[in-house]
Amino acid sequence: MNNIDQFSFATSKIMFNLYESFPVPVSINVRSLDPEFNQFDQESKTKIDIYRHTFHFLKREGYVVNNDKEVKDSHIFRGAVLTVKGLATLNKIPKDIKDKSASTFADQLQEVKDKSLMVASNAGLNAIIRTMLS
Repeated sequence: MNNIDQFSFATSKIMFNLYESFPVPVSINVRSLDPEFNQFDQESKTKIDIYRHTFHFLKREGYVVNNDKEVKDSHIFRGAVLTVKGLATLNKIPKDIKDKSASTFADQLQEVKDKSLMVASNAGLNAIIRTMLS
């Protein structure tokens, strides 16, 4: 997977995790978001870095907040919760869908998660994330 695919995957995991717990703040441990992160090889370290930087990106862009007490280079984000912007984004129905019964972004991410398509459907997931963040 390239960085964009990994970013999309990380964004979906982080945003959906916070959506499921909203409005209760939670601790996001990026190591617990992917079973492969229990390995201590270079590839896992690189992926963990992408997840960490994805959280920081989502925070800078106003989709998530946390209590800002993480240690430098930590992979744990305490007190994380969606912002109004993050919640509204996940509750949006994509503009290109005219059907009133269409799925929200959160519904689409849930469907991808339920079908375990996160890795198998990089192009579809990238499209969802790209549209969601635009």
